[in-house]
Amino acid sequence: MSIFITLLLLPTLFAMPLASKAQGREPNSISTVVYGYPSQDTYAQEGFPDTAAGDRPNLFLGFDSVDNKGKTQMFFQFNLPVLPTGAIIDQVIIEIYQYNVRATAAYGLSAFPIECAWDQYTLTSNTRPCNTTSMGSTSFQPSVGWQTLNITALGREWYSGARSNLGVKLQAHSQSSPGGVFWSSDCSATQCPGGQRPQLRVEYSMPTATPTLTATSVPPTATWTSEPATATWGPETPTTTSTSVPPTATSTATSTATAVPATLTTQPTATYTTVPATGTATPTRTSTNTATNTATRTPSQTATLSPINTATRTATNTVTRTATKIPTNTATRTATNTATKMPTNTATRTATATVLATHSIAGTVTDGAGGGIPNVIISDNAGHSTKTDSSGSFVLTGLSSGTYTLSAARPAIARMDQQADNWCFFGPSSQTVTIPAMTTVDFLGTAFCAGVSSDLSGTVVDRASGRPIENARVAIAGKRVWTNADGEFTIRSIPFGRHELRITNSNYRLYKTALSIQIGTNTHHARMRTIFTSGYRLPFPNGEQRMCTQGNNGSKSHQGVEYYAFDWSKGKGSVVAAKEGKIIEVKENFRIGGCSKSFSSYANRVKILHRDGTVTGYYHLEYKSVPVEVGQYVERGQVIGKVGATGYVCGANPAHLHFLRMKAGRYVSTEIRFEEVSTNNGIPRTGRWYRSRNTYPLFYSMDIQQEPDELPIGSVEFRFTGEPTHQLVIYGSDYESDNVQMRLGVSEQALELASWQPLTDTVPWTAPEAWAQFKDEAGNLSEVYSDTAELIGYGALQADFSVPPAICTGETIPLQNLTIPFCEQCSWRWNFDNGLTSALMEPSEVDAESGLEEWIAYDEPGNYSVTLEATGANYVSTVSKPVTVVSAPSPEFTITRSGDMITVEALELNAANWHWDFGDGTTASGRIATHVYTDTMWLDESPVPVELQVEGANSCESSGFGYVPQMTRLFLPIMRR
Repeated sequence: MSIFITLLLLPTLFAMPLASKAQGREPNSISTVVYGYPSQDTYAQEGFPDTAAGDRPNLFLGFDSVDNKGKTQMFFQFNLPVLPTGAIIDQVIIEIYQYNVRATAAYGLSAFPIECAWDQYTLTSNTRPCNTTSMGSTSFQPSVGWQTLNITALGREWYSGARSNLGVKLQAHSQSSPGGVFWSSDCSATQCPGGQRPQLRVEYSMPTATPTLTATSVPPTATWTSEPATATWGPETPTTTSTSVPPTATSTATSTATAVPATLTTQPTATYTTVPATGTATPTRTSTNTATNTATRTPSQTATLSPINTATRTATNTVTRTATKIPTNTATRTATNTATKMPTNTATRTATATVLATHSIAGTVTDGAGGGIPNVIISDNAGHSTKTDSSGSFVLTGLSSGTYTLSAARPAIARMDQQADNWCFFGPSSQTVTIPAMTTVDFLGTAFCAGVSSDLSGTVVDRASGRPIENARVAIAGKRVWTNADGEFTIRSIPFGRHELRITNSNYRLYKTALSIQIGTNTHHARMRTIFTSGYRLPFPNGEQRMCTQGNNGSKSHQGVEYYAFDWSKGKGSVVAAKEGKIIEVKENFRIGGCSKSFSSYANRVKILHRDGTVTGYYHLEYKSVPVEVGQYVERGQVIGKVGATGYVCGANPAHLHFLRMKAGRYVSTEIRFEEVSTNNGIPRTGRWYRSRNTYPLFYSMDIQQEPDELPIGSVEFRFTGEPTHQLVIYGSDYESDNVQMRLGVSEQALELASWQPLTDTVPWTAPEAWAQFKDEAGNLSEVYSDTAELIGYGALQADFSVPPAICTGETIPLQNLTIPFCEQCSWRWNFDNGLTSALMEPSEVDAESGLEEWIAYDEPGNYSVTLEATGANYVSTVSKPVTVVSAPSPEFTITRSGDMITVEALELNAANWHWDFGDGTTASGRIATHVYTDTMWLDESPVPVELQVEGANSCESSGFGYVPQMTRLFLPIMRR
C-alpha cells in the first residue's frame, strides 16, 4: 500500500498578529525525534589487555567472569543526525540492547565524554582513550531489552561545538560486579534479526516567534443625558451624600498578520480621558445618576512578522454616581422628580497595518488507497511546521516567496527497528520547492505507515518427522527473523491486514501462505517439505581416495549461496555422477584458467537434474573431457568428465573439482549427505580424506528416466521494477521432457481458462496476483503455483547494507543487505566499482544463472565504492559506501621432492608468518620447510595436497594448494638362466 503526500501551494494574505511573549517552549511547538547510529563502537577488557574487539557483534559492561574478560567498559562514537537551523535540543538519549544479563539486580553506570581520537580496531584495555568527568548517570535493569542513558547536556555541547564529538565511554559504577552483554553495530541479521543495534535518540523542537506591534490611541469622550428625578419631600432639610465610582477600562483589539520570521514584542499603549457625569440634586429628594462610558479602540500599528498571533483587548469605561438625600422630618407634601443620566463615552483608536502577500502549502498524506494518515509532520528548512489532521490534510502557512526544502515524518513511530514500533518514513527524504510558482510536491511513505499492528509467533517443523527446523528465515510485511533451535519465531509489530508469509531454508522447499494479522495473539505453525538428500555418493570413481580441501562454510569461498559446496583434490582424475539424472548443461570448450576473476567465465562444467528436483554441478573440468551431452540420462557412478583447472582457480597445482547441489531454478546451494561418509552425519569435513564407493552399474537402469506419474515442477515470483508493470520470474522443468509449456492467469479461475504457451523466463505483469501451471510433452500437469505482489513493496524504501571499511585483495566481501523495509520481491542491483555487478539479494557469487565461481572480491588494492540500488513497485533507493582494499600476500610456492622427502618454498618474501600443512596431519612454519613422509607408496598412489597459509604484515591472509610430485615406478623383468 503506497502513501502519497500531495502538496498544493496557495497564495494567501495575512495581517500582522498581536501576541504576548511566551515563556519556555511554545504550547503549540512540535517535538521531533531523529536517530543517529555509531560510526564505531567497541569495548575494553582488562582480562585481555592487548586484544581489540572492534569487529565483535557484542559489547560488555561491568565485571565479566564467564568469559574471563574482567573489568569491561563500552565506547561509542555516534554520527549526529542533522537538525534544522534554530532547533532546540530537548533530549539526547543513548539506546542499547541488553541480550544477556549477568547482573542479578539493577546496576548503575555513568557516561564520560572522550577527549582524544580513537579507533575501534586498535582500542584495547591498554590503549583506552582519555576522558573527562561524568556527564550523565543511570541504572540498567537486570532484564533483556532496551536500556537507555540520558546524555542531553553532553549532546548539546556536541551540537553547539563547545565539545568535539569524539565519543563517549560507558562504565559501571562497580567495576567488580557483573553487568550485561549488549549487541554492537556489527551484529549480523542472524544474531539480532530485530535490528537491536545501538542508536542515539535526539528529540528537538522549533521555537515559535512573537510579534512586536505599535499602536496609537485617541482619548475617549463621554456625553451624559439626564432625566428629572422623582422625590418625596418632608418638612426638614435633607442631608445629601454623594459617591462617585471611577471608571474602569478594558480594550479589545484584534489583528492577524504573516510575514518574514522575526522575534517581536507587542506593547500597545492607550490614553483614556473620561468626562465625569454632572448632576444637580435638589435638597430633600433622592436621585440616582448613572454614567456609562464605553471606549472602543482600533490600534494604529506597523509590523513585519512571520508567525500568526492574536491579541485581544477590550476597553470599557464605567462611571457610576449615586446621590442620596435622606430627609430628617416628615412633610405632607409629595414631589416626584426622576432624573436619569446615561453618559455616552466613545473612545476611537485608529489602527493601520502593513499587509504582506504570503503563501501556504496545502495537501494531504494518504496511504495510496485513499485513507488519510494523521499526525504526519510537514516542515521546511525555515522553521515552519504543521501536522496532518485526522483526515490526513494539512496547511503549512506563513511562507514568503523563496525556495524551501520540505520533509515529512512521523516521529512517534520513527524507531527503525523490527522489534519495536513500525518504522515509518517518507521518500525522498526531502524535496525542494520554489514559491510563489504553483507546484505539486509528492512524497511516498512507507506502506502501512499509519496502521496499528500486532505480533506473530509460531514454529517451523519438518513435515515428515515433526523435528524443529533451526535457522529457517521467516519473512512477512518487510520484516524477517530466524528460528531458534526449537524452531520458534516471533515477529513484532506487523501491521493489521493480509500479508504473505514466506519461510525458507536451504534444505527445504519454499513455504508460502497468506495470513491475516488481527488484534490480539496471532500464531502460525508451518510444516516444511524437505529436499531429499538420499542416494548421493562421492563424485569420484569407486575405490579412489581424495581429500576435501574446502567443505561447507569454507573460509575461502564457500559462503552465502555457496555455503554447502565442496572442493576435492585430484589432478586430472575422473569425475562421476553423484546420483542418476538428466544432463541439462554442458560446457567443455574452454582451455584457460588462472588466479584472477578475469578467468571466471571460462570454467568448464556439467549440471545434472535429479528426480528430487535438485541439480548437482561439477566445475573446473578439463577441456574437451565431457563424454555426455544435454538431454542424456546418466547413472550414478557414470563418468561425466575429468578434473581440470579451467576458470577462476589458484594454487601451485590448481586443478580440483568444485561440487555442489542446488535447488532447481535457483543458484543456491543446499545440503547434501553422502552414503559412504560414516561420520558427521554424512557431511565431509575440510582437510580429511574420503574413499569413494560410487560404483557404476553393469546394466542400464530404466528408472533413471521419468516414471509414468512423474510431474513437472516450477515456480512463479513477482519482481518489482519501479514501474507500474512488474515482472514475473518463471521457472519450469521436467525430469524427462525438454518441451515444457506454461499457462498464466490473474486468478485461479482465470488460470483454468488460460491457453498453453511456450515456457519463458520472464513475463511483464500488471495484475496484483499471478497463477501458473506447467505441462510436459506427455500431458502431465504440475501443481498450481501462485504469488501475490506484496503491499510492502509499494511504499518507500531505504536502501542500506553493511560492508567492512577495509578488506584484502582476493577476500570475498562480507555483505549484509539491511534495506528497510526488507522487500522480498524487490529488485537488487549491486555495483562494486571494479566492473563486477550482481542482482542477488546478498551476493557472494556474481553470476546467479550460470553458477560461475565469480567471487565478489577485488584483485587490485585501492579505494572503491560499493553501491546498492533497491527497486520497489514504484520507488528506487540508492546508497553507496566506501571500501579500502589492501594487498594480500601471495600464496604461491614450489615443491621439490627427493624420495620420501619434500622441500617447500614460499615465493612471498614479506610476510609475518607462513604455515604449512603436508596432508598427513603434519604441519610446519617458516618460508622454507622440509618434510619426510613415512609412506612413499601412498605418495605415488594419488596426489597428496600441500597447503600454505600466509599471514601478511597488514593482517591480510591468503592460502594456496599444491601437490606432491608423483614418481614413476619402473618394473624390471626377472631374468633367469
